[in-house]
Amino acid sequence: MAEDDISEVRKRVRDRWSQFGNEEPKRVKSSRQLNQEEIIDLTSEAEETDIENATEQLSAGATDNETKESEGSPYPKARGSFKREEALDTPSFKIVKSNLYETTGASQEKFTDFTEIFSSADLCRCWLFSFQYELDYILTMFDPRVKLTIVAQKGTILPLSVMTPKLKSLISNMKTLLIDMPPFTCHHSKLIINEYKDGGVRIYIPSNNFTSAETNLPQQVVWSSPLLPRESQARKSMSHFRDSLLQYLSTYDCDLSDLNETITKTNFTKIEEYGLKFIYSSPRPAKKLFDDSGTGFRLLCNELQDFRHVKDPSNKDNQLHHYFCQVSTIGAPLTAGSSPPGNLLTHLMIPFLSGLLPAVELQTKKRTNQLLDWDRLAELYKLQGIKPYILYPTEKEIRNCTLGYMASGWFHYHRARNECARKVYEKLKSSGFFFKQRQERHTSRNTTPSHTKFYAKFTTNSQNSESFNCPDWVLFTTANLSLHAWGTATRKPKNYEVGVLMTSSENRQLVIKNPIHSLKGNGLDETASTKKTLSILLPYILPPEKFDDQDDCFCISKSYSQPDALGNRHVPSQ
Repeated sequence: MAEDDISEVRKRVRDRWSQFGNEEPKRVKSSRQLNQEEIIDLTSEAEETDIENATEQLSAGATDNETKESEGSPYPKARGSFKREEALDTPSFKIVKSNLYETTGASQEKFTDFTEIFSSADLCRCWLFSFQYELDYILTMFDPRVKLTIVAQKGTILPLSVMTPKLKSLISNMKTLLIDMPPFTCHHSKLIINEYKDGGVRIYIPSNNFTSAETNLPQQVVWSSPLLPRESQARKSMSHFRDSLLQYLSTYDCDLSDLNETITKTNFTKIEEYGLKFIYSSPRPAKKLFDDSGTGFRLLCNELQDFRHVKDPSNKDNQLHHYFCQVSTIGAPLTAGSSPPGNLLTHLMIPFLSGLLPAVELQTKKRTNQLLDWDRLAELYKLQGIKPYILYPTEKEIRNCTLGYMASGWFHYHRARNECARKVYEKLKSSGFFFKQRQERHTSRNTTPSHTKFYAKFTTNSQNSESFNCPDWVLFTTANLSLHAWGTATRKPKNYEVGVLMTSSENRQLVIKNPIHSLKGNGLDETASTKKTLSILLPYILPPEKFDDQDDCFCISKSYSQPDALGNRHVPSQ
């Protein structure tokens, strides 16, 4: 995109946020202070390093809700009544439209916004699960007759600042279910379940919480299920996805009986046709247990056991196995016994998912008292053709992206917090495991960081090949790379998280799409081999670029002297 187009985007952001009183802020402590509010931040992590007793410490900010004027408000209003998106009869991904980056002519094929999800004329009930709610932002999108239920952690809802007759009517039908969470843990799930007047249901998993700044500044994606019809009275269909979702809902200590009834009466055949799995984390045991696959990391390992490719760690594998991870937060290092500290992806997730560590430990819940040391891990990775990829924004990418440090407030990697964190970071970097976005300025977003969380595996045959077109499996989730989000093989997670797992098979293939690809045929395509094809839209281009010597992961707790493209300087957040 031309520089004058990017300048126009920067002008729009100034116009938008200047309504809050800071026309041209010159120091950016956090992009969450744009409207001089501190939305509660429990996403930065400083975990203790014991692999079995890790506790993620999340920095909590105060909530200060300033009164906003109803006139000239930057919050979206419902744009009339939308018809339900009947075309979305397959699982699909769309990039969340930003009021700052996109114009009104943005492609409906690739983009969506929450007014389209919440303002359907056919919507009668909606359940929202999230970590943060800005009611001024989201409630104006709903028809006042919709029965709305909000599930939230205590202290994470910014209340309305202005009441209107329409909002008063909506709130009279609204139910708020508050979750008690221990200190430094969070209800991090992001889930929308819409029920329509004909009994149909659609499920959405967005990557963002329900606040205006988080929706508009970093890149976001939303996954949508097909429209799921009401179950036939004559016969109930079998659904592993539905069972897992109901099991997740049963871990809540609040009344979700109406949602449970709705899900039970919904036919999930359209989801089962694609072999999709609902992957969740919960700190509480399930009251409704369909199977004992576990939660968090254990559940993921059990669902992917057929993709374990290491049969004998001493035998060379002639293929390359690429393990890709893109998150917005990287937790503290792992330690166990006398082992050197390690990383959750490289030392726990990949060893179990690949088969380097035996699956019997998942079944017996045997404790992992030792981590593979770095030298042994490098030897096994080379022997088995395993290549880890951690896509994380660099300081330079954030500084030079369209909105600079304003987009940085959701990216937490305290890599310089202590000596242990510094050592693990340097080891990951020197091993060549860190990657950045491809430098193709195809849109006004350029290198704007993505708040999404994707985990994926790709297999290639050539030693020089890095094809990222058709993955073996992809997980789109709310879970960051942290012990609180995932737990371990023997220990439950401490957060609530949700995600959808997509896998390839003899009859089904996954295809990666990016913002410059056409999405024609997104969803169900019949190829020459009669395989079903499921397209997965990412907000960046794969394969990514490896860090060079000058690159470093952005560290929100580090001070940077260079101003960004808007002239702002970053002030560290502890």
